[in-house]
Amino acid sequence: MQQAAGLSTISPENSKQTPEGSRTDHTMVYFGSGSCRSCHSEIYTQWSQTGMARMLRPYAPQYVLGDFNKNNEFYLGDEAEYRGGQFELKPGRERRLFARMVVREGRHYFEILQTDRKWHSYPVDYTIDSKFQQAYATKLPNGEIHVFPIQYNVLHKRWVNFWKVIDGPGSERADPRTWERLDASTSYQLAPAHLERNWGQRTVAALVASPSNPTGTLISTERLAAMAEIARVKGGTLIVDEIYHGLVYEGDYTTALSFADDVFVINSFSKYFNMTGWRLGWLVAPELYVRELDKLAQNLYLAAPTPAQYAALAAFDPETLAILAERALEFKARRDYLVPELRKLGFDIPVTPQGAFYIYAGCGGLTKDSFAFARDLLEQSGVAITPGVDFGANAPERHVRFAYTNSIGRLQEGISRIAKFLGR
Repeated sequence: MQQAAGLSTISPENSKQTPEGSRTDHTMVYFGSGSCRSCHSEIYTQWSQTGMARMLRPYAPQYVLGDFNKNNEFYLGDEAEYRGGQFELKPGRERRLFARMVVREGRHYFEILQTDRKWHSYPVDYTIDSKFQQAYATKLPNGEIHVFPIQYNVLHKRWVNFWKVIDGPGSERADPRTWERLDASTSYQLAPAHLERNWGQRTVAALVASPSNPTGTLISTERLAAMAEIARVKGGTLIVDEIYHGLVYEGDYTTALSFADDVFVINSFSKYFNMTGWRLGWLVAPELYVRELDKLAQNLYLAAPTPAQYAALAAFDPETLAILAERALEFKARRDYLVPELRKLGFDIPVTPQGAFYIYAGCGGLTKDSFAFARDLLEQSGVAITPGVDFGANAPERHVRFAYTNSIGRLQEGISRIAKFLGR
């Protein structure tokens, strides 16, 4: 079991190993109440030594002890305390509904209100039992098993933040908001809560991209404006990469400059204007920084080549803009063809890309090594895709990127070859 961004995360492949980075001396630094010390310390020691994965029981309705029908809401700001063996729940002054537990068609779900102000529903795939608590976990599309931040107290029949009871001050996992990660639930994008939680004393800016590479997902205007405001309040700024603007097929999007004049916006002629390789782009910056940026540019490259500048001017001709608009529609048609075909072949695409020309697909059901998978696909079938290792450390071995920068006819041939490679 790993503690990732404060969230209990279990890798199915390693579910029986000793927890990575676990502290087996927790009984020496136990923070729970004195009345619960003997039980909680013993339970915690067992978890540290054996791994929570050993306690996982595959979901079945009869195993669920929590009340998913009434008293089934959890509010941020409420405080749960154990005093003299008695449970006490103190409503907070600024309590905010965070989670609700529901049953739909006989199936148990956790619903979490995330920073996009929408309820995201997760099925209960596992129950986790201890002496007094029952916890629940879900299996995300990328194969990770995540433990919900709220547990059910069996004795007092209440939903509580159990980690806050037994952990010390400042515990990351005791903050339920750390449930929200850069996964499919946030369209693999930063959200305001991430900035609030991770902005440190030395932080001066946050960098985001919308649409993004490799996922092709967007940050909504509302969320982008909220992040700009957070950066402003904290004395920093927001840097927005808008290099794929214009290649957006649906969704709420606009330039960050439409609602803020203290942000940095980066763009380029490479993508929408089809001038990859000309190395020509622009930066819109707050006036305060223009002089310093000018000095930096002069020392790095002085100026863009004159032929490239004339070519860029031609890109704004009405005839050129008409061609580019048609090209964007063609990209959408390619995406609309490729996404369902890849899903049929077993690739996991939980979020349909809204822009750019990439699909970031989970391949965990097809291989445990995306690098070897991409290499073999290239060498044996002549199809080029990019392994996840090129895009960071978030389960790269279980992801690959597809680029639909070819005609639909070529994409159809690629799908045919991949199907043959997979023995379909």
